[in-house]
Amino acid sequence: MTELLKRSGVYDCANPLPIVDPSISRMRLAIEMTELHLLDGPDRYKAAHEFAEQLVGRVVELHSRPQCFVWELQVQGAWQYTLAQVHSNYEDTIKDIVDAVMAGRKVTAMLAHASRPAEAYAPLLLNFQMDFKTTRPSNAAPGWEAELDDHADRVHNPELDDEWTPEMFGYAFVSRPDAEQFEAWHLEYSDPSLAHVVHRCGKQLQDDAAEAEREGAVLEAHKLLLRRCGILQEFSPLATLATTLRSPAQTLHRLRTSIHMLCGVIDSTPGDHYMRINATGLRKALWECCNMVGQRMLSMSTCPLNGVRHLLTNTAATLKERALNGAVLGEADIKRLERIDVWLECFGELAASCLHHRNRDARAGSLLNGKFFTVQTAPSMHVH
Repeated sequence: MTELLKRSGVYDCANPLPIVDPSISRMRLAIEMTELHLLDGPDRYKAAHEFAEQLVGRVVELHSRPQCFVWELQVQGAWQYTLAQVHSNYEDTIKDIVDAVMAGRKVTAMLAHASRPAEAYAPLLLNFQMDFKTTRPSNAAPGWEAELDDHADRVHNPELDDEWTPEMFGYAFVSRPDAEQFEAWHLEYSDPSLAHVVHRCGKQLQDDAAEAEREGAVLEAHKLLLRRCGILQEFSPLATLATTLRSPAQTLHRLRTSIHMLCGVIDSTPGDHYMRINATGLRKALWECCNMVGQRMLSMSTCPLNGVRHLLTNTAATLKERALNGAVLGEADIKRLERIDVWLECFGELAASCLHHRNRDARAGSLLNGKFFTVQTAPSMHVH
């Protein structure tokens, strides 16, 4: 992983560096990782196109592995692609990825992954990120910058030219060589502990959290504020915000991620599904997910409605029985999972609202009650 690969004498492309998000890796049902691609060259747009082609090739390679199954490629701000759609609309997919990278949006591959054969599949969310540095070509003449192609449809977020981003403060590399390679790549950057760097990253997270709350994503807003407190070393609200990661809202969010994985895999084409997916691992994943749904429905914090509790418990029990009996999973099972997912989304929003208002009354109130957020929230909701 420490060797740089030369591409056409223009870009230096490192092997992907897997970065584990510590807050996600401890979850029982899902893992989120970032694969970092290091590129340099004279033109960010051309580098983004090179990155997009690498990304699609990487996704296809992962899908070919026996214990991986890619059910979706999500491009933030664009469409969600299955692998069949990627192959049939290759140019459009590359363009969407390039536009997303230039605008600083996320590109994520959604995988079902099993660490060993016949083990239950678990969701693996693999984020792809390009780290680009502008370099002068070795044979460049004076004024070479002006000769770069002027792409009329180029969308570029100037903030991406800043040295350190908030994401970099949360990187946890899986090996020492990966960390050393990343450090060497950024040797010319300033010290990330400098006050202006720290406060700029904190301000960016603060703005992102406010935007998330305006969109109703209060769980995501709390996670962003938690990262902000870690970067700025604000320990007073840290313990309060940390409860987000073990809250009923976060539990329901993780369950929904597993349900989306199951629906995506079951809904895939018969050729991909029955020839590539290990049926035992899929049924184990379905049983474990539905078993957890049944457990969570017993708690008033995650299911405050008795009638719905009875409905979801029976639906989950039906799916567990089909998994144990070795049934061929199909459209009817997807509809059952989607029915569970709709109610989990409702209860997740309710739990997130309760969490939000509880934290506003605690030590995190200065972050949630007007100092950073200007949006008027709904009255406090209590479940009896």
